[in-house]
Amino acid sequence: MGNPQFAEVPLHKITDDILEIIEPTLKSKNIHLEKIYISNPIVWGNAIQIQQVLINLINNAMDAIDEANSVPRTIQLSLSQNQQFAIISIKDSGTGIDAQLIPTLFDLYKTSKDEGLGIGLWLCKTIIDKHGGTILPANPPEGGALFEIQLPLI
Repeated sequence: MGNPQFAEVPLHKITDDILEIIEPTLKSKNIHLEKIYISNPIVWGNAIQIQQVLINLINNAMDAIDEANSVPRTIQLSLSQNQQFAIISIKDSGTGIDAQLIPTLFDLYKTSKDEGLGIGLWLCKTIIDKHGGTILPANPPEGGALFEIQLPLI
């Protein structure tokens, strides 16, 4: 906890702040974002870095929905917590994650996008690791992709 850039981070507030910025893009792409705030967890961390992770994951979700041309066009963002961790889930209605890519998904310069640099998910993992947390990708049975982040509660 000796990082001077770290402070108390209310996830509810920093999530709402970025959603306000992303809202016009969601509207222009006709994507509905559903917020499910089960609790308002507070973590010890760097708010801007955590926001970078969320923005990257939401942008990836928008890209996946565009690529799949899926209906419905939805992203579900949820905040909850258990005894030890804040849990942030971002689920989209895209095509899901290629199962062969999952083991190397967070490798630097690994991308499945034509225009991608392969830095985004690597940076997400690096930031979450620095916060003592985990980020896990999954393909839920109902389809799409799911990224779950767990960060230690304050």
